[in-house]
Amino acid sequence: MKTEATLQRRIRLPIVLDRVGLKRSAIYKRIAAKTFPAPMKDGGASLWLERDIEAYIAGTWRAPQL
Repeated sequence: MKTEATLQRRIRLPIVLDRVGLKRSAIYKRIAAKTFPAPMKDGGASLWLERDIEAYIAGTWRAPQL
């Protein structure tokens, strides 16, 4: 069972790639199409919230409405 602290964890691209089974280029194309969670930037690193990736895998992630 995932705890709230675990789901708030930030993960880097190699972990995202492993979890979703997509290539880097496919992820960034989906980010541009707003069909994949966008990363946060921390300095030069791209970081994703683990909860967003878990929701994407489960099919429950939806792009934020702006």
